[in-house]
Amino acid sequence: MLNKTSLRNPEVGQILADLGVSHHDLALPYLARISGEDFKRALARVLENDPELKSFTEPEKFVLFSYWSDRGDASELARATEQHPDWLPYAWFGLAKARANTGDFRGAYDLTQRYGDTPALPRVSSNTVDRIQLESRFRAAPDNYAIGYELYRAQKKDGRIDDALETVRHFSERNGTPAYWKYIEGELWAEKQNYDRAWKAWLKFHDAQSAK
Repeated sequence: MLNKTSLRNPEVGQILADLGVSHHDLALPYLARISGEDFKRALARVLENDPELKSFTEPEKFVLFSYWSDRGDASELARATEQHPDWLPYAWFGLAKARANTGDFRGAYDLTQRYGDTPALPRVSSNTVDRIQLESRFRAAPDNYAIGYELYRAQKKDGRIDDALETVRHFSERNGTPAYWKYIEGELWAEKQNYDRAWKAWLKFHDAQSAK
């Protein structure tokens, strides 16, 4: 079995590189083992051999673009998705991180809204309760998710975005609370056009979802 020492052998490395980039079934396992300039060179050869990624299944594309976003050139990823818009459903997260790294937080957050997952939200009672009553209930039961969620909705409906944000962050900043609070926090920051914080809140939501 190949180990790290054998992988560092130039002759073995060249053989693996030639095999990895020229055989579809070996491409992803090979790319998983390398990083840095070796990864960039190997990825370039994979794309040269299959520029449209026609031999890759949908799950394989997700894996490929995950490697690309973590280890590849962000500017090359951006150029590639401009030339191949049909790759965006697989590449969007890497592209969003690249945009955030250049300070384009709005562009990053917009991609999460186009392609990211939307959490299941609590069901809302059909009985209408006004905001003042909900605020009173929330003071009496500040750990109740259902009351907190209805209060947030009432505050948002009344245009009290700062109050809604305070209610949501009461939950989103605590460990162990449902991930949807972090998602909603991102939406509220976006409403305030603070896309830096919207992106960071969405990332926390993404991390919480991934940890399940």
